[in-house]
Amino acid sequence: MRRTLRFLLVWMCCVLALAAFIFAVEFGLNRARGRFALSRSWKVTTGTVFARDLRNHLSISVRYSVEGRFVEQTYEGSEKNVGDAVLVYYSPKDATLSDIRNPADSLRRDLQLFLAACVVLGTFASIFITFPAIGQALAWPLAKFQVKPRFVTTWVAVAVFIGTASNLILQRSDWWLWLADALVVGGTTLLCIRAFRLALDDPWGVYLKSRTFVIGGLLVLVGQIVGWGEWR
Repeated sequence: MRRTLRFLLVWMCCVLALAAFIFAVEFGLNRARGRFALSRSWKVTTGTVFARDLRNHLSISVRYSVEGRFVEQTYEGSEKNVGDAVLVYYSPKDATLSDIRNPADSLRRDLQLFLAACVVLGTFASIFITFPAIGQALAWPLAKFQVKPRFVTTWVAVAVFIGTASNLILQRSDWWLWLADALVVGGTTLLCIRAFRLALDDPWGVYLKSRTFVIGGLLVLVGQIVGWGEWR
C-alpha cells in the first residue's frame, strides 16, 4: 500500500513537471500563447494560395485581405494547390495571427496529444524512480548512453536564444515583452552556468540540487508568465 501511494505521488509529480516544462518551452518558442488567443476570438475571411512548397512540410503561402490591407502568411500541412481558395481564421487584434484550420479544434487536438505525451513519459519516469529494478530492465539498451546536464542545457539554451531573437525581430512594442525575454534569457544563462560548472561525470542530482538551478528555473517561469500578457 505504501509503495502504491509513493508511486502515485511520484507519477503525479513527474507528469506535472513534464507538463510545466513542455508548456513553458512551447509558449516561449512556438508562439503557442498566440494560438490560445486566436482560439478564443477570431474572424474568418477567404484567401488565395499563391505559392506552395512540397519540401517544407507541404507548406502553402496564402494572401488574404483584412480591412483593405493584404496579408501574406505561410502555413504547413495543406494539400491545397496554387490558385485554390482557402478559409483563413485571423485575430481581430492582429491580422497576421492566423490559421487555416479552426483555431479551437486545432488547439484542442494538440492539447490532447500534449497531455497524452506527458502521461506516457511521466509514467515511464515514475517507474524508473519508484521501481529501480524494473527501470534498469527497461533501460538496458540505453545503459551505455548517458545524457549529461551540460549537453541538454546547451541545446535548450540554443533553442531559447533563437526563439527570443526571432521574437525581437518580429515585434516588440510593449515593455513587458522586453522584460519577459530578459527574464527567460537570464534564467537560461544561469542554468548554463550551473551546468558548465559541473564535472563531466557529475549526475543530474548534483545539477538539480543547487540554488543556481532553482533561481534560473524561476526566472524562466516568471518570464513566461510575464510574456503571456502579450495576448491578453
